[in-house]
Amino acid sequence: MSTKIFNGYALGFSAMTPIWEIDLWAQQLRSRIGHVERQLRAKLFASTTATLIDRVCLLEASEHLLPLVNEMTGATSLSEHQSQYRVIIDHIAGREQKIRTTQQRDPLYDFECNVQVLHASGRNLLLAMLFTEQAAFRIIWRRMPGVREYAYWNNTDPPAYLTKEQWQRRERDWDKALGDEGIPSLRGFNIECQHVYGHPAMEDILGAMPTFAARARERGEDRLFHAWLAGREQTVSNYFATRSAYKQWRSTTQGRLAAVKMRHEVAAHLPQEITADLLLTSVQDLFAQSHK
Repeated sequence: MSTKIFNGYALGFSAMTPIWEIDLWAQQLRSRIGHVERQLRAKLFASTTATLIDRVCLLEASEHLLPLVNEMTGATSLSEHQSQYRVIIDHIAGREQKIRTTQQRDPLYDFECNVQVLHASGRNLLLAMLFTEQAAFRIIWRRMPGVREYAYWNNTDPPAYLTKEQWQRRERDWDKALGDEGIPSLRGFNIECQHVYGHPAMEDILGAMPTFAARARERGEDRLFHAWLAGREQTVSNYFATRSAYKQWRSTTQGRLAAVKMRHEVAAHLPQEITADLLLTSVQDLFAQSHK
């Protein structure tokens, strides 16, 4: 059997540590994760809402509104009160539900974070496995008191800084901790670190909103690529080749000048500032206001 425990760690507790000490440590971990999770969620809501608002303002005809909202939420009709804020809430909730249902990870929308704590029987040692898609959560975890790397694999060479005896010790420890089943969830106990539910506060979303210049640059790049793609065929098989060809063209003098021109054209149609009132405006009203 090929054993790969790249997310393996040893904890600074003995197997005899009182559970209340581990619980206090886990509460500290949850607090740190929760603080960063709130920031990441606010940034996700802000960037996604800004993209939606800008796309609505750049639409050429009102009949394109429903396909845009349908693309994000699956809605088959538009309510006159359906705001950008509501669309994004439904969109993100849908993506998170898909993660839970399919178990297919999606780093942009996946804020789950769990730690499985395991005991290596016969040893005064607690091991742990971290499960998360967020790099920021991994940094917090590695900085927690008592956490040290304790990975193991047998499909490639071990790290040069470990002796053969140390590597074999890790193998025996993980074999004992995982047991015959080799399934972490059937051993030890789980610390669930994700605990921010619902959507971020409006002020947090507005505080994380991308700048006007960043929005104009991003929307301009989107439009420039689609303008360049016109007349060319992009398929799954030639996706990377097409993207590579575009990047080569984009780096030419012609491509750089086209990007500047497109960015200025796009910027003329975007709201300078995204406010709470704008987030709560219906997509239909926003389109009407932006096309007066």
